[in-house]
Amino acid sequence: MPYAPLQEPAVRFGAPIGRRVRLLTTLPFLLILAAVAFNVGLARFLHLRHAGFLAVSLAPAAGLLIVVPTVCCSVIRGYDVRQGELRIRRVGRVNRFALAGLRSAEPGAELLAGSSKIRGNDGAGAIAGRFRSATLGTFQAFVTDPDRVVVLRWPDRCIVVSPDRPAEFAELARRQASSRR
Repeated sequence: MPYAPLQEPAVRFGAPIGRRVRLLTTLPFLLILAAVAFNVGLARFLHLRHAGFLAVSLAPAAGLLIVVPTVCCSVIRGYDVRQGELRIRRVGRVNRFALAGLRSAEPGAELLAGSSKIRGNDGAGAIAGRFRSATLGTFQAFVTDPDRVVVLRWPDRCIVVSPDRPAEFAELARRQASSRR
């Protein structure tokens, strides 16, 4: 029976949630809860009967049909670096990027400053999608904490992530990329 080659274990990095993402994830739920409370008070003030009371009171809760999927699709659970590949663990899926050809991996929170969203999510669950900045050009973001970013640059793309140990992550990504050339 042939032996399978030994595979190096994945080095796992957490995805700490920064203040901005925590606030923009919590805020929609609080606004919906406040709207439900307001409507309950309004329904009582108007002396609505049971069916009307429920309809008016719970109408704002329909916003959860938008908020919950948006947050769930954006959440980043962590980052793995293994066998020359970056894996971004998300709810229900994994984004994979080969590290071959990586030109640089540099930590630095200031690198994300002044970015504007092209398409994606600006903070509910994560900062994820396509963005643009004068410093980075167009890039793809998978960020949960803007204060811990690492910028990965290839000749044809740029990806920004926010692992819990930015310097260690950047060093490992550089090593893995150079070993795969």
